[in-house]
Amino acid sequence: MEEDRKLTVFDILKLCLDKEKESFATLSSAGGLCPEKRLKKALNKLALEELKHILMVMDLSRISSVDPLAEVDLRIPELKGAGLSTFDEEEALRACMGSELESISLYMELVNSAQEQEDDDVLRLLQQLVEEEERHKKTLEDLLAKRLKEI
Repeated sequence: MEEDRKLTVFDILKLCLDKEKESFATLSSAGGLCPEKRLKKALNKLALEELKHILMVMDLSRISSVDPLAEVDLRIPELKGAGLSTFDEEEALRACMGSELESISLYMELVNSAQEQEDDDVLRLLQQLVEEEERHKKTLEDLLAKRLKEI
């Protein structure tokens, strides 16, 4: 993130939106490559929760002076490189955990910007996203531990 200028509320929400789209892409791709139905279901459920986060961010963006629907790109990004298609289930779970850790780190960093903006709504959203991403990370850790036991 740029340190030279203060982030606006819209900047914060756009960063959240971009991260949530990336997390959705990672989780849905991982779910798509898993042949084991319980693991596929768990990853797809987490991907749907990321979609819920996208809707939460877009709903809150109405408080911005910028019209979010005119300004943001709602396309889900393609994964960088080969994506997860060459990963086995363990590697896919680790990639998903990495994505969740990135989300947690970003949102915790953005809390400071929201405090500078004195925007309680955005601050609450960021705190909620941190809690939910931490829960996602824990779920992924549990899935990985269970997967490693089965091997």
